[in-house]
Amino acid sequence: MSTRKHKKSSKSSALNNKAGFYLKTGLLVAILTGMFARTVFSENILTQWAEKLKKSDRGNFLSRWFGSKEKPQAKSEQPFFRNVEEAVEHRAKYIRDIDLCLSVNPDGSPGEVTDVFYPQSKVILLTAKVDRAPKGSVVRTTWKYLNKKDPLVFDYPKPVMGTGYRIFAATRPTKGWPVGNYSIDIYESETYIYTIYFRVKKSAD
Repeated sequence: MSTRKHKKSSKSSALNNKAGFYLKTGLLVAILTGMFARTVFSENILTQWAEKLKKSDRGNFLSRWFGSKEKPQAKSEQPFFRNVEEAVEHRAKYIRDIDLCLSVNPDGSPGEVTDVFYPQSKVILLTAKVDRAPKGSVVRTTWKYLNKKDPLVFDYPKPVMGTGYRIFAATRPTKGWPVGNYSIDIYESETYIYTIYFRVKKSAD
């Protein structure tokens, strides 16, 4: 009788040990699976975050952490254009050309083009060629004398419509043009297009 009980208890103990082994093994597999899933999920999140950072300005200085060899791009308020032709091609809607000149032709086109004037120059002319400008359009010019701590500035807007040349004429001040450097910012209404420069010299070389 005791022998039969002993056999039953031994068999029960063996079953319990086997069940405990399977339970522990299952728990271990579940833990490892969870850790692996968390690792993969975290790596995916980090990868997405890294890509977003690389595409953002704040991510430029972190790019080396993620293996990127790209250099941060310099930011500027306005894209750089080498000349007025590039500026009007990429930015303007109806301005087609801009020139500084000493005189204009009967149709308003520029005569003698120059970027150098003198204190006694009677007038400084700027011509803007426009093409199919809609009603209500404006070409605005902002003239600046740059040889002062606070540049002298005056705005010179002109309504435009249709196709042709528009002339901006700045007449000589009573005491003549101050010698130095000047700039003119050109806008279509409030949209900046380009800046051109000229200078006033004391006398011809």
